[in-house]
Amino acid sequence: MRLTVAAFDVAATPLPVFEAQGGRQDRISRLLDKHLGEKAIDVSDDPEFARAFHVTGDDGGAVRRVLNADARV
Repeated sequence: MRLTVAAFDVAATPLPVFEAQGGRQDRISRLLDKHLGEKAIDVSDDPEFARAFHVTGDDGGAVRRVLNADARV
């Protein structure tokens, strides 16, 4: 079993609404997400993270700022 824990300092600004789902997602799942209105967020600047997590949310820029390189250590 694998567990990922994330902690954020939300004192200054609230977190954007997002979901980071672990596990590799296949092409069919991504097409279903797109069809169902899921808004995938590209984190291709970190290929290992992108392979491990499928991130969705409404504000891609805000989510990428929260999940920056320092947060993905």
